[in-house]
Amino acid sequence: MKVLAVIVLAIVAAGTYYVYRNPTVVTPLVEDTPLETTVRETLGTTRLYRWRDAKGTVHITDKPPPEGTKFEKLEYQNDANVVPSLPRNTTKNN
Repeated sequence: MKVLAVIVLAIVAAGTYYVYRNPTVVTPLVEDTPLETTVRETLGTTRLYRWRDAKGTVHITDKPPPEGTKFEKLEYQNDANVVPSLPRNTTKNN
């Protein structure tokens, strides 16, 4: 019986570690439920929405776009760097 308890504990621990390291795996399971905010805060993820308006301007916001607008859901860990880096050749060499 003790061996079974240790195996179950190991499986639960491995599952918890996997979710901790890959939080975007769980968020689709709780999407649009009352648990969504709690799970996002606990796992440290942020959802952003990317969409284009009628003028072609790209918007990236944390609020959903207006009704009927096509959009893409972006999922980021809060400690991820989402700022694009500069191109390599941005300075002139003398």
